[in-house]
Amino acid sequence: PSPPSAVSTDPGREGEDGKLTAGSRQVGRGGSVKQYHPLFHSDGYARAILVDSEPKVVRKALPSNKKAQGKFRRLNVINEQSGRGNNWALGYFGPKRKEGNEGSLVAKSLESFRREAERCDSFEGSFLWSSLSGGTGSGLGSRMVAEIRSEYPKRCILTASVAPFSRGELPLQHYNSVFSAAVCHEHADGMIIFRNDDVVSMLLQNYSSKQKEEDGEQPQIGFKDINRYISRCLFDLISPTKSFRKRPKSVARFLSKFPGSVDSSSSSGAARGKSLRQNGHYQLRGFNMRDFTSNVCPFSDAKLVELWSSAGIKWRSNRTSTHALEWFSNTSNLLSRIPRYDKDEKGVACLSYQMHLRGLNQPSLVERDRIMKKTTDKLGCVQWNPFPGDIKQTKMPNLHSQPHRASISLAANRTLLPKYLSAVKQKAEIMFDAGAFKHWYLKHGAEEEDFLDAFESVDGIVSAYKELSIRTR
Repeated sequence: PSPPSAVSTDPGREGEDGKLTAGSRQVGRGGSVKQYHPLFHSDGYARAILVDSEPKVVRKALPSNKKAQGKFRRLNVINEQSGRGNNWALGYFGPKRKEGNEGSLVAKSLESFRREAERCDSFEGSFLWSSLSGGTGSGLGSRMVAEIRSEYPKRCILTASVAPFSRGELPLQHYNSVFSAAVCHEHADGMIIFRNDDVVSMLLQNYSSKQKEEDGEQPQIGFKDINRYISRCLFDLISPTKSFRKRPKSVARFLSKFPGSVDSSSSSGAARGKSLRQNGHYQLRGFNMRDFTSNVCPFSDAKLVELWSSAGIKWRSNRTSTHALEWFSNTSNLLSRIPRYDKDEKGVACLSYQMHLRGLNQPSLVERDRIMKKTTDKLGCVQWNPFPGDIKQTKMPNLHSQPHRASISLAANRTLLPKYLSAVKQKAEIMFDAGAFKHWYLKHGAEEEDFLDAFESVDGIVSAYKELSIRTR
């Protein structure tokens, strides 16, 4: 059987689009099995869908040169000619509430999603990337999550959203964030949220003191740097791994009967290679979404996840030390940059986490336990959970980890994001009580009950995290 497959769609994030990934084994003519890749089909096209309400960004994925058509199918690049005005209601319900009709942006996206799901041998779930506060990202993104849940009720849904700066980027960002978080948290199995403030803080810490002295001033961080860091965090999470899959003994005995096959007792290197192919094969495995959500988001009312990566952090390497010590040192370096207190100087509790270690040289089981203990203590994991952490290791390095050929990514379910949503909800309630911008949503299909339901949903999320953080054994 083929490895499980994952499909994910993403609406645009204020000029950036979402992507859909899937996994399946391709069977060629005559029943021959082609090379499997979790992120690409055998014809070279990515298992991805790009959706945006404006054409200027998604068209970049389709160059005019026919010899360089990009990695995306034309039918999977979906756009309209007008935006959503940074309005959740306009993105969710669509212009004149026609998003459910045939030919609408939602209908086209769902049709492409269905085709990608059918290309998978075993459809596992979807991974949607979008903005938390933009009109297309928040409105269309949350609508897609709800529609996919309705069409595939038993499949896993994971979302990755980018939250705006706390000081404000858009006049409607508080409304949009509350609406989007309420809908996605209800239907998704896990929500990864990147806060722009936290990403900028991480990037500033990544600059060494030497660089600051040379520049003579504080380094300037732009949206391009933020987007690059977020993309590398997600890449470190979903990039495929390489594992050896052993064949059953009955299959190995059957293959040994063919001319030219050899047994495991052969001494030459070529013979050993043939024996390896006979007894098993190396296989690329995609991101296991179900395993991730079950470990990091085990509670149905607590699904908010922070994602951090060692991307941009100078890798500490000592020729006199072992590789295990290097892993421990660099893990400590990453943990030291993750905020442990909220804006009120109160400690942040962690319910569960998952760490991915990618590199050619992996730590031993003893050092792995040491890393896990260090991570559990630094994150302030709750006492009632005896096994809050999970560490995944693979010897296959990712592309972004050069020249160190190693990377560390950490996904943590902590109480920091609920406090952020609570602050956003309070600002949205103040605007709602004053009647500010309410009519912008009402004229596009939203009702006052939708505001109250969203506020209540966020309150439920905050209450659930508060209860879990103080819960005893």
